[in-house]
Amino acid sequence: MNQDEINDREHADPANWSSPFAFYHSSLDSRLWVPKQQAWMGGTLNVAHPISRVVILVFVLAMCLGAAAIFLAILPQD
Repeated sequence: MNQDEINDREHADPANWSSPFAFYHSSLDSRLWVPKQQAWMGGTLNVAHPISRVVILVFVLAMCLGAAAIFLAILPQD
């Protein structure tokens, strides 16, 4: 069985999905980004992929920095 077949099998397994619209978790799937179960809904992050932790961390840090920048911008300037 090649990696594409493994990826397809893992994607089709309902046990790898927290719900039809939420998180995908499969350490056997080599893809970082996978299509949602309903392909027309776009893609999602494979949270079991090692690089996904970096992506999540960068996203959270960017959100925190953005919130801090907005907060500092609205402070009164005396």
